[in-house]
Amino acid sequence: MKIIFIHIPKCAGRSVNGALLPRFPQEKTLKVWNPKFGADIDAAGFKNMDLKAITQKDLILGHIQLDIVVDKLKASFSEYTPITVVRDPLARVISLYHYIRRTKYHLQHEQVCNVSLHDFIISQPANYQSNYLVHSDTVNTYEYLNSMGVKVFSQLHLRHLFNYVSELFGENVPELAENKNPQREGIEIDEAACAQFIERNKRDYILYEQVLADYAA
Repeated sequence: MKIIFIHIPKCAGRSVNGALLPRFPQEKTLKVWNPKFGADIDAAGFKNMDLKAITQKDLILGHIQLDIVVDKLKASFSEYTPITVVRDPLARVISLYHYIRRTKYHLQHEQVCNVSLHDFIISQPANYQSNYLVHSDTVNTYEYLNSMGVKVFSQLHLRHLFNYVSELFGENVPELAENKNPQREGIEIDEAACAQFIERNKRDYILYEQVLADYAA
């Protein structure tokens, strides 16, 4: 069993890592994010890593865009089961805002501590999740992921992901508490800012709604 987990920031990465990491030996795992925070290599290092060394790993996971993985692995990509998790776009940005503000070692901590939630929301790049998975404004992200064999799950319904991992390994994966997006509760956001955000992030909302529809039953 070989798995790639494309971890879009603030999209249930801790829960998914908790389900996957115990099922692979450390020497067969490649963690891709900032090595200062426990990873083996960052995305730039992954791009320069020897292909044979990469394909000897059975689990590749972390903050690395799908296009980079596909370009690097080429034909070997088909040897892996790729999975990712998407999230309500606005909830993801609100979560990111609070995460940066409470994480003193984050590179943007001081800057974001001096920015309002409203200004942070409207300053974020458009369609971040879709662009993390495919760099094209003309491609339906969901259809592209299906064509690449990528299993896409919603952070709001992680039980589907845990069930899927359980089936892959033929064993029960303990189901963690589902994230109900608590950062969004009780927070009033200017309606104009919300409307502007939704308009700028249409691709992300289309992707998220298509994933929700897939797992609604």
